[in-house]
Amino acid sequence: MYIEIVDDNTELTRHLKKSFIRQWHWVSVYNNREDFIHTSHFDADLFLMDINLWDGNWLDLIEHMRVWKHVTAPVIVISWQTKTGTKKDSFVIGADDFLEKPFTIDELKTRIEDIFSHIQSRTWIECGCIKKPLYSCLSQEEKMKIFTKK
Repeated sequence: MYIEIVDDNTELTRHLKKSFIRQWHWVSVYNNREDFIHTSHFDADLFLMDINLWDGNWLDLIEHMRVWKHVTAPVIVISWQTKTGTKKDSFVIGADDFLEKPFTIDELKTRIEDIFSHIQSRTWIECGCIKKPLYSCLSQEEKMKIFTKK
């Protein structure tokens, strides 16, 4: 799996990269917005993105990826910001999950496995101008009905 990590915390990105490489994944790390925009081919299988970086807020970048680059790969937002509004905004513009810092590698791996276990059952629809998985537009109860069916 090819993973792109976008975070300005170099210690965290170094740790994540080592962990994923040990599991035979390819990893690219970007520590600022400019490098990501100009270097990424937006073709990763998974994006891990901090939304509060020194060179700007990343929520608009996630929207850009979904709308203009047609990226359908999962995006997990990782952030110290835990306000409900920040989490909601992340999901509204196309994030698949939100993981609060600090977190363990095991917790991140569990979230990634969960996302990819459901990826085959996704039905994509247009929600406004953003292409999103159908399940992200559903209530928690509706999601449970879909994902508990065998």
